[in-house]
Amino acid sequence: PSPSILMYVSQSRYVHIDDSWLKIFVEPNPEHYENIRNTIKDMPNSIFYDVAIAPENKEYELLTRDDMEGDSAATIMGKEFITNSIGSVNQAIPSYLSYKVQGMTLDKILESVEADEIYIKIDGEGCEYDLLENFPKQYLPKVKQIYVEFHAHDDEMRARQHTIIHYYKSCGIELLNWD
Repeated sequence: PSPSILMYVSQSRYVHIDDSWLKIFVEPNPEHYENIRNTIKDMPNSIFYDVAIAPENKEYELLTRDDMEGDSAATIMGKEFITNSIGSVNQAIPSYLSYKVQGMTLDKILESVEADEIYIKIDGEGCEYDLLENFPKQYLPKVKQIYVEFHAHDDEMRARQHTIIHYYKSCGIELLNWD
């Protein structure tokens, strides 16, 4: 059988898996590139994409908070998303760093991978909704589990989360909370 893949749609925590697995790391935040490259240099079956998984293969503005010291929640969702998400925890409105990043669709990344099983970890800082709602259907039969951190700061996002969870469950795919 083809090897399994584990795809990280963010840099943060790593799951311990067999070295025979293909590991794909997708991280748009240039503040994390060096850390990821150092982490995967001893992982021969690893690929790193320094892009944002996005609805289109085009350039996006990536915003990060400049006051988070290494934990800068980077998003292509815009300042309003960041402001709304931090408002609920009574943090000060941050100042931002802005980067131009290339967006790449998930199907573009997965089309070159042949695997029997796909496990995905998503920390998309708000983009997880669009990513999961528009997941390329041809890959769904291979997806076994998706670990996802949902950023739900309003009723609309919580309703979308509920719909997404039920859809994937109906497809036989386990969505596991990752936070």
